[in-house]
Amino acid sequence: MTQQRPNKAQHERKHKIMRVGDSHTRGSASNIKHNLNNDFYFNGIVKPGADITTLTSSVAEDTKLLTLKDILVFWGGAIDVVGTIPKTD
Repeated sequence: MTQQRPNKAQHERKHKIMRVGDSHTRGSASNIKHNLNNDFYFNGIVKPGADITTLTSSVAEDTKLLTLKDILVFWGGAIDVVGTIPKTD
């Protein structure tokens, strides 16, 4: 997991958006950043191969700097679904 610490200018922004997710979130950061103005600081954390249990257990640590003005996007579950959908012939 790679996580960058915000610099001083990023800390001064009004809102933070943090996205925590499995490998299906890879590449979404550029689309999200493109649609935000300078009031927002965006940080995306990708944990490839993580299931919901792994993602939820890490959220508390990853979100310590968030406030009520901020947004957490929690994106996962693909691995949990695999094998639970019945096959149809």
